[in-house]
Formats: sequence, C-alpha cells, structure tokens
Amino acid sequence: MCLPAAEVTRSLANRLFGDKGPEFQHLVGSTIRSVTFGILGVAVIQSLFAVLGFVVAGLPGAGLWSVIFLLAAVLQMGGLVLVPAVIYVFATGNTTKAVIFLIWCIIVGLMDNVLKPVRSVDLWPWASSGSLLARSSCQWAISCFLPGWPELRPKMC
Repeated sequence: MCLPAAEVTRSLANRLFGDKGPEFQHLVGSTIRSVTFGILGVAVIQSLFAVLGFVVAGLPGAGLWSVIFLLAAVLQMGGLVLVPAVIYVFATGNTTKAVIFLIWCIIVGLMDNVLKPVRSVDLWPWASSGSLLARSSCQWAISCFLPGWPELRPKMC
C-alpha cells in the first residue's frame, strides 16, 4: 500500500515527464535523502570533534555545549557556537591552551567544507544550483518591498 504522498508524487511525475516519471521520482527522492543524510552526518561528525575539543579544553558544561553545537551544525551555523566557547577559554584559561583550542575550533568549523563535497558525489549536478537560484529569487523579491533599504533594492523595482 502506497502512502498518499507517494501516490501524489508518482502521478505528478508521470504527468510532467511521461514514461520517465518513475525515474525522475526516484531521482528526486534519492537527492532529498542524500542531502538530508549528508547534512545530519556532517553535523554529527563535526559535533564529535567539537565535543572532543570542549572536553580537552576543560569547558564547563561540555555536554550542553555539544548539544547546542549539534543543533547549530544541523542548521549549518556551528561556528556561531564555537565563538563564545573560544572567548570563554581565552578569558579563563592560559593563553597556550586557548590558542590551541582556537586552532582546533577553526579546524572543526571548516571541516564541513571537506566533508560536504565527499557526500554529494552522486547528486544531480543542477540540484544545488537550482536551490541557489530559488534562494536568490526570494531575496530579490523581498528586497523589492523592504522600505529603507535602497542599497538592497534592485534598480528595476
């Protein structure tokens, strides 16, 4: 028995792409699955390395810091959690330990730039560019109606 959502996507794919509908439905599903698991996998790997740094640096409440970092890493903003952690270690610890922790946090923060290309090898080549185009279009449309922000507003609005 198929789920209603699967039936809707199957009929939509068949209507849009004809005989190739099931192939495109499978391709869309595998792309969504790959991106979702990729983001979660990268966030978990980054969090494990961040926790290691939190514990070695002696950050109090490392468990809480790690949960907050994991949530931020899923949103792809994990670096925002590392900044106050580094500031705290600089304020309370010795300088050598703080500099080593800073270097570790830079490595952890940039780790997703290495891990994301590894997990996205089999994606549609235009999937990420389509997302970029949609996001840019939304930002352009919003900037047309933002009062007081003439520098963001395109000239044709």
